[in-house]
Parts: sequence; C-alpha cells; structure tokens
Amino acid sequence: MELAFLLIIFMVFFVGSDFVMNVVIPRMKGNFGERRVAAKLRRLRKRDYIVLNNILIPSGQGSSQIDHIVICSSGVFVIETKHYKGWIHGHQKSENWSQTIFKHHTRFKNPIRQNWTHIFALRKIHPNFQKLKYYPIVVFSGRARLKNVTSELPVLYLWQLVRYIRTENHQNRLSPSQMLWIAETIKSTKFKKKKGSKKP
Repeated sequence: MELAFLLIIFMVFFVGSDFVMNVVIPRMKGNFGERRVAAKLRRLRKRDYIVLNNILIPSGQGSSQIDHIVICSSGVFVIETKHYKGWIHGHQKSENWSQTIFKHHTRFKNPIRQNWTHIFALRKIHPNFQKLKYYPIVVFSGRARLKNVTSELPVLYLWQLVRYIRTENHQNRLSPSQMLWIAETIKSTKFKKKKGSKKP
C-alpha cells in the first residue's frame, strides 16, 4: 500500500497531474474494485458456477470489456463493477449518473446502459447466444451509498452480490456441458485490439 502511494506521488510530479488524476487513479480504483468482486465470486461453488473475469470481446468497430461473467444453469450473469464512494444518484434510463461527496458532484456514465452494451456484444458471439437468458447486474464495491437510484434491474452493494446470484439460479435451462461450452466459446473469442479502442 505504501509503495502504491509513493508511485502515485511520483507520477503526479513527474508524469503530469491531469493524466494521473483523470486516467491513472480511476483505472487503479476500477482494478481494485474488480479484484474485490472477483474474490467475492470465488465463494460460488465451482461445480455449479463458472466465473470469468475481465473479458474483452469484439463489439462493432471496437471492443467491450466485461468486468465479470457468471454462467450457471439459469443463464448468464453479466456484472458491471463500480468502485466509488459518496452518494450515488441515477435512473436506469438516464445518460449519466452522479456521485456526491459533500458539495462536490461528479458525473459518470450510466452503468446500466454500459452493461447492456456488454450483453449486446455477447449475443453476437454465436447464434446460440441469442437464446440465452441474461441477468445484468451493477455492483458497487466501494463505500458508496445508493441514495437516489431508480432501477428495475439490480443495482447492488458487494455484500448482496453472491446471495442475489444464488437466489436467481433456480431454473435448469443449461446443462453442465452447455455451461462449459458457453465459457469456452467466450474465452476463445479473439479480439484484435485497435488503436483507440476502450471500455464503453
């Protein structure tokens, strides 16, 4: 932790504060949040669930980076992770959501919309993927408080995630062999990174 702090100080003074504050630090926070979610998902039994983390697949002219995918007998859970603090406000149909820390307000892309772009990209991988049941989830892994979030789709705290997945996994749509085929098909989908491609 001390080494990471010293690295940030070095980058602020020698690389450029704008780049560090707007690109490096948010990316570090995102990676930390994704690691926390991945650790939580390891509590799912391997014989019942297949977990894929940090998946990059083609999407139109670019790519779609999916934080986490959980495959089970009921279908495919697609998880968008946000590692934020403060109060979170947003509506499922809004273009942007907002984060409030005291009197400071920051806007960020609607994570529900982001997650739907991931699902659309998954559906295009293989014709059979069109028939799958998808469960989009947004999970906040930091110290955020969902003060004014309106959504018919699940927007959860990290501690709620595993319990929600287990609760929703109650239908036998997929056999173990089908689950494995889906996971291997996703992993084998090659993406050739193009200049300027980034997470939507």
